[in-house]
Formats: sequence, C-alpha cells, structure tokens
Amino acid sequence: MGIFDIFRKNKPAEEHDPAEDYDRTPSQDITINVTEEYIEINGKQVVLPVKMEELFDMFSAAQKHTFGKIDIDFLTKEDNDFINESVSEQRANFTWNDLGLYAYTNEGRYADCLMVMLRPSTDGSDPEHYPQNMFGGTLTISGAHWFEFLKSVKPEYSNSSNKHRTLGRYVIYGEFTEREFKDKKRTDKHYSHIQISLRS
Repeated sequence: MGIFDIFRKNKPAEEHDPAEDYDRTPSQDITINVTEEYIEINGKQVVLPVKMEELFDMFSAAQKHTFGKIDIDFLTKEDNDFINESVSEQRANFTWNDLGLYAYTNEGRYADCLMVMLRPSTDGSDPEHYPQNMFGGTLTISGAHWFEFLKSVKPEYSNSSNKHRTLGRYVIYGEFTEREFKDKKRTDKHYSHIQISLRS
C-alpha cells in the first residue's frame, strides 16, 4: 500500500443521488404550456377553472376519488357544518394514472388545479390516489422549460419542500423531495411534481 492509498481509503464514498434515477426524456405526445392567461394543452387553450368534460375529451376518462363531507376533529360541529355547506358532497379529484396527471375539484365538475407528476408516486407521504406513473410529455411555462421559471425563486424557509411563483392568474408550485440539497445544486430531477393553481 502506497502513501496515497491512505488518503484514498479515508475519502468518503459518494452517495447515490436518487434524482438521477428518473429519465425525463419525453415519451408521450402531450405538451402543456402555462401562460399568464391560459394553459395550452396540445395546442388547445383552457382556462382554470375548466370543465372536467374538456379534460376528459383531451385525456380520456380519469379515475374519480370522492371525499364527501369534511369532519375536522379540532373544529366545532358548527364550524364543520359551515365548511360543508360551502362545498358539495360530491367533492372529487381525478387521476390519469398512465399520463401522470391529477386534477383537483371542489364539486367534481370544474378543475381549479392541475398537477403534473415528475416522478412515480412511490413516496409514502404522497396520497395513494396520486398517479403512480410520471408525466411523459413536455411541460413548459411561457414557452420555456418549467425549471427555468422556478430556478431563481428561493424556498420560503430552510426546510421547505417546495417553492412557488405567480404567473398572471396562476400560481406555479414546484414540490421537491431532497430537502437537504442546497438550492443552487437542485436540478429539475429533484422535483416530484408541479402544481398549477388559480391565484386566490
């Protein structure tokens, strides 16, 4: 053993970056481009909230998840009743499992939020109804790669698992899984999904 072998032996092994396991090469013929005023899906413009029928026409039928009435245990009965009066008993969200897409609704008829999965949903903290497959199409924001839009935004706090930025009528959220990464080292592969929501 030579003298330099001592230094090599004490050098820590590089940890595997799980983000590298996901191939983001487009594999589906779906393009989504978010602009300040609308979302363009395969050349067709839609505006949130959008009728679910429009999304079914574009993506085919989806798996429906109904939620029924809310019963939050730390709220009083009156508060729970008030919340339930403002939403229908038919609250539902929809999953396109093969496409890696998810839509949030309040009453099952209009989507006011779309989620694009950038990784398979294997994390135990993800709701079980999230798509199990990742989106294989192309997602852009104002015509540029979505990561360019979020890259310059700083997370709200040090242990944050997401960052967000407004764009016209929308808020774009990027959820990432490796919180310990310094933001300047985080790449597009570190993100688990992008959520496009109406501004409140």
